[in-house]
Amino acid sequence: MKAYSYTRWDGRQDYPDIDKDSLLTELERTLTSAGDLSSAVWKMQREGIENAGGERLPGNRELYQRLEDRRRELLQNRDFTSLAKALRHQLDKITEAENFKDLPEDVQSQLDTLKRHPFENPAARREFERLLEALRANSLEALGGSGNKPAGAGSGRSGEISPSLQKALELLSLLQKMDRLEVQLRSNQRRRSLDAVNPRLVAEVLGEDCAGSIERLQHLNDILEDAGYVREVDEGFELTPRAIRKIGQRALEEIYAQMRRDAAGSHSGDGTGGGGMRLEETKRFEFGDDFNIHLLNTVINSLLRAPRKPPIALAPDDFETIKTEPMERAAAVLALDLSRSMPKHGNFQSAKRVALALSELIRSRFPTDTLYVVGFSTYARQVEPAILPLIGWDDRDRYTNIQHALWLARRLLSRAAGANKHIILVTDGEPTAHIENGRILAKYPPTPITRQVTLNEVRACTEEGIAISAFIFEGAEFTKEFINGLARINRGRIFFTSAGTLGKYLLIDYVRQRSRAMG
Repeated sequence: MKAYSYTRWDGRQDYPDIDKDSLLTELERTLTSAGDLSSAVWKMQREGIENAGGERLPGNRELYQRLEDRRRELLQNRDFTSLAKALRHQLDKITEAENFKDLPEDVQSQLDTLKRHPFENPAARREFERLLEALRANSLEALGGSGNKPAGAGSGRSGEISPSLQKALELLSLLQKMDRLEVQLRSNQRRRSLDAVNPRLVAEVLGEDCAGSIERLQHLNDILEDAGYVREVDEGFELTPRAIRKIGQRALEEIYAQMRRDAAGSHSGDGTGGGGMRLEETKRFEFGDDFNIHLLNTVINSLLRAPRKPPIALAPDDFETIKTEPMERAAAVLALDLSRSMPKHGNFQSAKRVALALSELIRSRFPTDTLYVVGFSTYARQVEPAILPLIGWDDRDRYTNIQHALWLARRLLSRAAGANKHIILVTDGEPTAHIENGRILAKYPPTPITRQVTLNEVRACTEEGIAISAFIFEGAEFTKEFINGLARINRGRIFFTSAGTLGKYLLIDYVRQRSRAMG
């Protein structure tokens, strides 16, 4: 059997059976539906997590179910249950009459304490003596029991409690502990925290494995903090930049794996220039070039010019530099539909992971580019890329205000002077809301005026040189009028996609759109 010790977290505990990277993966998956870090951590504590061996560590919900099953199993023995209830009733009467405040919680300890107690209430003393006599006589009738003695109830020697009655005492003690544990688990549910539960009590009632599980789940924030994935702030905990980068990297790697080729994210441009991404092509150094020396080719040039043993003498004509491709700036807005229909068919989860992947692609591969994120339902608002892992859908908002999303995207892109501008629209439905004279007008089915106002905003984007790529989930209700208008006015690209193909299409389109604008 495993042995556990239960202590407060002091930063020195180590749980080798918890894989921290897998824990981050589970946290990321939970964040998609939870929407904020504290809710995500509580959901993991409630539902449990997997350890490094792939075994499920039960959470608050499963422990409560195991507790109910265990109690139901114990209560199947009606004779012992009847005796246990009678013992509890008698002890409650005695302690209430004596006004006893600090009695231990388990039955055997209560009996031992009352034996040493100098009673002040004579009636309480008589009741307790009667109870002891009944236990020594192994008499269920004297205790108010069922009258059906369990096997062995009358086999004890005078002055001793029989094994069957001792078993009843142990059963009653265990049932009392179960009651306390139930209160603690219910309190956890109300408080959305595991702080109320005592691992030692869990061990006594449900076993050491369950206790070890609850202790690990209690320290979930500490384990994540120790791994560098969360940090404590005034309001609680928040994701660290390291965790956000790692989540984005995983999202990008998953999409690359789906595409099955490493070159999917590469892009090319015509011509060369300074201050860009390094290529393997080289050229003779010329005055004014960036001093990105290709050392191997430079040394080979010197040896070809004048073969000799070291030290090698370098001449100006020996130097070769690494060609670079130009790094013009691009600015993009990812406009992400957050209306309540988006979670269907895994669409929102897919869109969120693609947003994380695109953010990581730009951060790591195109650092001079700028990415803005806009979330929209009845109205649009900017979302900082740093909080993308925490974004959730609007579960009470059914409307889709594409016009406001495009308007906000256009305003954000106006900050990027001289950059190539691109709006990436991800949605599962056509416009059902717009803003008119400062008021939001929303109606379903959509009205012709909403479509027209939205297409007017498409025209405004086009006039400012902004390309629009629209990714529309399969099954979305779109009129040909709106789709054709979007394609005709902006001459952008329209993709009908699914949760499984969104990532591939969107990242390839971003890179191609960027290359087309640069070239």
